[in-house]
Amino acid sequence: MFPRSRDIRRAQPTQAAARHLKPGGFLNRFAREEDGAMLVFGIYVFLLILMVGGIGVDLMRFERDRSDLQYTLDRAVLAAADLDQTLPPTEVVSDYLTKAGLEQYISSVTVTQGVGFRNVAATANAEIPTQFMHMTGVDTLTAPAASMAEESIGNVEVSLVLDVSESMNSNNRLTYLKAAANNFVEELLGNTQPGSVSISIIPFATQVNVGKTLLDKYNVTNEHDYSHCVNFIANEFSQSTLSRFDILERTAHFDPFTESEDPITTPVCPTRAGSEILPLSNDLPTLHAFINGLTAVGNTSTDIGMKWGVTLLDPTARSVVNDLVADGVINPAFTNRPADYNTDVSLKIAVLMADGENTDQYMLNPSLRTGDSNVWYNAEEGEYSIRHD
Repeated sequence: MFPRSRDIRRAQPTQAAARHLKPGGFLNRFAREEDGAMLVFGIYVFLLILMVGGIGVDLMRFERDRSDLQYTLDRAVLAAADLDQTLPPTEVVSDYLTKAGLEQYISSVTVTQGVGFRNVAATANAEIPTQFMHMTGVDTLTAPAASMAEESIGNVEVSLVLDVSESMNSNNRLTYLKAAANNFVEELLGNTQPGSVSISIIPFATQVNVGKTLLDKYNVTNEHDYSHCVNFIANEFSQSTLSRFDILERTAHFDPFTESEDPITTPVCPTRAGSEILPLSNDLPTLHAFINGLTAVGNTSTDIGMKWGVTLLDPTARSVVNDLVADGVINPAFTNRPADYNTDVSLKIAVLMADGENTDQYMLNPSLRTGDSNVWYNAEEGEYSIRHD
């Protein structure tokens, strides 16, 4: 018997297996596969989103801190610029930022102030560390803040009431008064906003020479036109108003000090050059020239000087001022001055420079202030006589 024969066949590898068995086949396939490429790209996009989001967080933190710094600085300069603020402006700004925990960021505080205004400007810079942007090389962000505030009254009205009585000639008092007055107007005009200040100068001695131009705007009796002073009654000194329509009594033109005549040399109402009121001016050369030209003669009537000083600050003088503006006597910039008392845009100041108390004021007896005098002068004989009825 013959043994069962076997069908012996050699196993042939499949086509796919054959590819694996070829030299370098697996490596070539791995190189051609793209299944893992999206993972790398996804990681890259994720990191990019994380970085952008981190930058956004840093920028929000930056804006929050910058806004807080700016808001605090704004409040600080507003409080410091308040004219009613009694503390130094730099201290006010520092105090506000200190209480907010931001005092280390103050860079500068600049204060500019004068009569009727105050300007405060401040800057600050905060260095804010970053949490994400430092990965890009940006370790900090600088948050700048700057703020400025100003309070201004607007108009400053000044009456400078100056004693030019005889006693001012002693011990160089008049010289010192002129120096002080010149310095005052120079400092005032130099430390206020241009055009905001008006200065009236009222010289006084036995009386106040109002001056024909100014006095003609009031309703004054017309006994004479030699000089331009008025007599005030007692209750007029207790009020600041002076109506231009009420009748004012003109001061008699006489000389109680000497026996001079034609003209009398020392009248109670001065007539010498430069003795009259200088109303509302801001021209520094004019003010200096007026002050330097003052001369001192007569007694001391501070009450009359202050009365006219206050009058030129009172709103009842507004129509008078406007008339003088129309006449070209006063700068048109001062139209509608003096301002009302109940406004916050005007500051009124009366400054008195004098060497002592009131002395004597000479006035005619009321019965002799009107009508013809009973003293007659005979020009042919060169003699005076008194008429008795």
